[in-house]
Amino acid sequence: MYYIMSDIHGLYQRYQVMLSEIALKETDHLFVLGDMIDRGPDGIEILQDLMARKNCVSFLGNHEHMMLTY
Repeated sequence: MYYIMSDIHGLYQRYQVMLSEIALKETDHLFVLGDMIDRGPDGIEILQDLMARKNCVSFLGNHEHMMLTY
């Protein structure tokens, strides 16, 4: 199964609820279309979780781009 999400904005608990709702399995694929950081306090935790999963691919959003160019 393929899943897409975006605009998590550092809200780790909401991110975890979404993963629970879709019951993401190791055989599934999750694409995160940016804006994982900024606004909420837990952007680093979200990035670390995504990097630890072999079935997740993330793309830079405008918030990540802003932080890289700041």
